[in-house]
Amino acid sequence: LQQELNIPKEAEVRVIGQVFETYILAEADGEMLIVDQHAAHERLNYEELKKKRENSEPESQMLMIPEIVSLSPAEMAIWEENKDFFESIGFETEAMGEKDVMVRCVPTGTEDGNIKDILIEMLDILSDSKHDKRTYLEERAMYSVSCKSAIKANRSLTEEEIKKLVSDVLVVQKANTCPHGRPLFISYSKYEIEKQFKRA
Repeated sequence: LQQELNIPKEAEVRVIGQVFETYILAEADGEMLIVDQHAAHERLNYEELKKKRENSEPESQMLMIPEIVSLSPAEMAIWEENKDFFESIGFETEAMGEKDVMVRCVPTGTEDGNIKDILIEMLDILSDSKHDKRTYLEERAMYSVSCKSAIKANRSLTEEEIKKLVSDVLVVQKANTCPHGRPLFISYSKYEIEKQFKRA
């Protein structure tokens, strides 16, 4: 059982299938991979969000119907203090009176049903600024966006979606954990499988 890969990024990926609508089985460069589809997509989302923020290129999608999120006075104050941060990762928000925020745009890939939860969770994380460094808090806030916009477990994927996800994971294979620390994949060599069947 291997926890690190040294598979060339350009290696051909052969999709075997999906198990329990949660794990992906694939073969690449002589390794059998078992990929956690949610953890993998979460890591990829985070890397993309971080890269675009560093390059000042946030990628947004406009909501067909803007969402109004009601905040407590404390949450409203935190939002006011962090408007630039929200904008830097792809949110477009504005105050609507004293207790509501209108969300017009969200980071690409964010599902409509998660917007309120994401905003509230990020504000809760950012409220810890008295105890933690700002960069650490902002990273944690990006973890939240990455997680909630990632492919969920128990979701059926097409072969093309599976192949793209596995190919993308090979690009970040040295970072074999999602932002919360769970493995993206495990892999078995042919020799390790043959040992299990007493062929080696």
